[in-house]
Parts: sequence; C-alpha cells; structure tokens
Amino acid sequence: MIILSKIRVYKKNGSEKKKNRYLVREERYITDQEAKEMNYVDPMNKKPLQREKETNYLFKLSKYAPLIKKKLEDEPDWCRPEQYLFFL
Repeated sequence: MIILSKIRVYKKNGSEKKKNRYLVREERYITDQEAKEMNYVDPMNKKPLQREKETNYLFKLSKYAPLIKKKLEDEPDWCRPEQYLFFL
C-alpha cells in the first residue's frame, strides 16, 4: 500500500504485547469495562470474547488527514469494516 510508505508510525512506549479483549465479530479490541458490561461474551452471537496480544502503533492523524481522506474517497473498500468511514 503506497499510503503506508508515506506515514511515519511510532510504537507506543510501554504498550508492547498487551493482552486485551477482542470482539471477533467487529474486529476490534474493547476495554475491560466494555467486556465486563457484556459479561465477557459477544452480545450478538454469545461467543466468549477472546484474549489477544497486541502491539500499539501511533501516528499523527491530523498531519496525514488529507492524504488518508483522498485514499478513502478514491478506494472506499480500503477501510474495513465500513462503519469506520464515519468521518468522510
């Protein structure tokens, strides 16, 4: 992906390989509070939430917003799931 070669990505200090709850159906990590409120199961399919390790990476979105917006306008399928296209 060309866009990724233009973005400086930083590893977040102190967050390497944290274990977090993962909601598989939505392909996203959730907070401990959210997991507790869901009784540690997916409310739609009743499957247990998974524990996954993740490494966090950061970049300054505001610096790259025009580039990312153009990419998403040109190729809307580039972002999945679609619900995360809310800012266009």
